[in-house]
Amino acid sequence: MKANELRIGNYVQNNRGTIHRIAKIDGEENPPVIRAWQVKISAYGTTEPEPIPLTEEWLLKFKGQRDESNDVYLPLPRGIDMRLYLKYDHVLLCKGQTCPLFEYEHITNVHQLQNLYFALTGEELEIK
Repeated sequence: MKANELRIGNYVQNNRGTIHRIAKIDGEENPPVIRAWQVKISAYGTTEPEPIPLTEEWLLKFKGQRDESNDVYLPLPRGIDMRLYLKYDHVLLCKGQTCPLFEYEHITNVHQLQNLYFALTGEELEIK
């Protein structure tokens, strides 16, 4: 995972599986130093941040819901008739009952879903 993939507010984990939320990215250092809450995460610090694999449990943490087939999806806000589903290890964007509208095969981690959600809605994806 590269620092340029991360935004403030993204969730990452350390090599022990502890979840952190990005609080600051200092791009003037080489490599960039990423600060998650008060924990310094860098190539030369405690550990490099690692991505969190995207799972149904994470979609549910982000206000996900279950449809009539018991599949978990993330609804988009403000009456947008679209849903983000998890298919195996990546995300699908579906409109109403039509799926897939778009298949995002590269969206396999929590921070990538957060970034996609922000790009589609202009809003941050928060844990409920």
